[in-house]
This record gives sequence, structure tokens and C-alpha cells, in this order.
Amino acid sequence: QATNGLSLACTVRQVWSSSNGILGFYSGVISPCVSVGAWKAVVLGTHKALLSGRGAEPKLRDVLASSAAAGVTGAVVVGPVDLIKTRAMTIPDVHTRFTGAGASGGVGLWSVLEKELTALRSVSKPELARSIAILAARDLAGTPVFLGSYEVLFRMIRRRRANDSGPQISAGLASIIAGPSGWLACYPIEMYRIHQQSSAQGSTGIASNAEGFGQWL
Repeated sequence: QATNGLSLACTVRQVWSSSNGILGFYSGVISPCVSVGAWKAVVLGTHKALLSGRGAEPKLRDVLASSAAAGVTGAVVVGPVDLIKTRAMTIPDVHTRFTGAGASGGVGLWSVLEKELTALRSVSKPELARSIAILAARDLAGTPVFLGSYEVLFRMIRRRRANDSGPQISAGLASIIAGPSGWLACYPIEMYRIHQQSSAQGSTGIASNAEGFGQWL
């Protein structure tokens, strides 16, 4: 939807009617499966490390600062892989050397891997730098809102549920609200990221990214 401007139903039909059928919904899935563990470990590990020694309930400004640093650090780690994922999601069906089928044939499971390999071969160093810059801007906006609101809500709910023996319910309720809050804070940048990374065109650098963002809006 971010790239074609169609409704959810039309986008689903468009992907489903491609040569891959249901496998079209898994385009780009290999990259996040490979990188998500490292990404979460870096973000949450950096966040916890920066807050260590600041007590059981760190001040909100410390939570926001550490989560911003953690988000940017995670973006540096996952930026290149995220570019490959987005490019693989948005490129059309490709001719695959594994099956020999073209865009009109049933290219099957190997086409998912072939799309990622095609995306990898199409990526340049300037595009990698641009990917990291955009992702860092996104996570600089979204991660503090997510982790900051989670911390505030978790503490508030725990105080209201003082008789609870465990934190599971409080953590769950806080996460339900904090998750969407984080995405709402950074989603305009996420839309811009998808538009930029789905194309081999575009200028590099943070300044030109900001200019391009203004033009896209």
C-alpha cells in the first residue's frame, strides 16, 4: 500500500494474483528472519546497558535518551539488511535460475530467495548509507516514544494493580498501547523509507534525505 496507493483489499488481490500466489506475501522475509535477533539484541541490550546503575525506576529523561541511542545503534546494525528486505518486497517477479521460470510461470519457493539475491545485487554503497540514515531517523523518533510510553504506562498500571503477584498483565497492557504509539510517531518516516528504498534512484546523505522527504510530502 505504501508504494501503490491502493486499498488494502486491492493490494492483497494484486499480490495474490502474481505468479507466486501466497508466496508473494513472503517476499523479503529471509532478511528479517536472519537479522531480527541481532537487531532486537542490540536495541534492547544497548537500552539496558545505558540504564544500568540508575535504579529500578530510572528517570524518564534517562529512558528517552537511552532508547534514542539504542534505536540509532540498532539502525546502524540492521540498515543494510532492511534495505534488501524492502527492495525484495517491491521488485516485480524475477527470472529465477533455480527453476528457469519467468514472471508468467509458477516460480515457486525459490523465487523468494531469488528476489532477495536480486535485491542484494542491485544495492550500491550510497544506497546502504542512505538506508542507515533513514532508518536511524525513523528509530530516533519511534524508539523513545515506544520505550518511554511503555515505561510510564507500566509503572502507572503496576501502581494501580499493587496486589498483582507478577508483572505480566501490566507489561502486556503497557505494550498494547506503547507499540502503536511508537509507530504513530515514526510512520511518516517509515513511508518515506519505503518509497526511497523501493527505488534504485535517489540522492544520498541526511540533508538530501530531508529535502526529499519534504518534496515527497
